[in-house]
Amino acid sequence: MPPFDWMFDPGFRAQIEAEARRAARDSGKTIEDAAIDFIWQQFVGNRERRRDEELKRPSWQQRGASDALQSVRSLVSSTAQTGGRTLTARDVQTEFNRQFCKFWPIC
Repeated sequence: MPPFDWMFDPGFRAQIEAEARRAARDSGKTIEDAAIDFIWQQFVGNRERRRDEELKRPSWQQRGASDALQSVRSLVSSTAQTGGRTLTARDVQTEFNRQFCKFWPIC
């Protein structure tokens, strides 16, 4: 797979969803579909710009799919610290805004 094709693979959404649900479950929470939709929309809205930025970096510094999934895990885990039993889209959006641009490539 050429670099960054994973960003445009429709199947990557399923990986994001699985990672978000796993992170919520590991924190003793559940996550609403709408919260996962919010994460996906942030990702889709920024992926071309993020791809172009990464292509300018030396290959050894370029981030990949595993980094993106780690960002999803970090965002959901961080949200779980303050959210209720079920993490809502609003909870995730609030945490996303609070830590703006800490979650590559979804910021």
